[in-house]
Amino acid sequence: MAGDAEKLGGAVGVGEAEHEPARKQNETSALPIEEEAVQDAYHVHLSWRSWLVVFISCFAIMSQVFVVVAAGSVIAFIARDLGDAALSGWVIQGPLLVQAALAPVVGRLSDVLDRKALATAPPLVALAGAVVCATAPSMGVLIAGGFLVGTTLATISVVQAIPSEILPLKFRALANGFAFAGGAIGGL
Repeated sequence: MAGDAEKLGGAVGVGEAEHEPARKQNETSALPIEEEAVQDAYHVHLSWRSWLVVFISCFAIMSQVFVVVAAGSVIAFIARDLGDAALSGWVIQGPLLVQAALAPVVGRLSDVLDRKALATAPPLVALAGAVVCATAPSMGVLIAGGFLVGTTLATISVVQAIPSEILPLKFRALANGFAFAGGAIGGL
């Protein structure tokens, strides 16, 4: 045995390595598929607060998509009222530019810091941006308000991840389906 170990670079217990997978298989508690299906069928009680968080996140995603889509349908009226039609493209592209710039940073910060804070603070900035947009006397002020609104668009991935953290695995597909339906409804 010692001679074999020297030939293999000094490894001791080489013969035991052949039986390692069998030992690991005996240590794990692998169940037949029928038993796993029965365990998944047990009712998991979720409180109304869990579902409230899911539907709030769906509403947030719907609102974020609506912000992007709605501006395009009224841009002609905005350009007519505020003038400076050459800048009207920035009303749509401004928030999207901020989203593209901040989304990677916000996504990484949500992994390191608290998702709850990153899902609540940018909408407050967007609220201020919405007030600026609603009271804008010129196209430049409207675009600046749109930049503030874009901060909340960067949180769409953070909001999407929140239901996955509070729901059990068997309900995550349902939560994602609701979130995608919210995004689809926001685009109507």
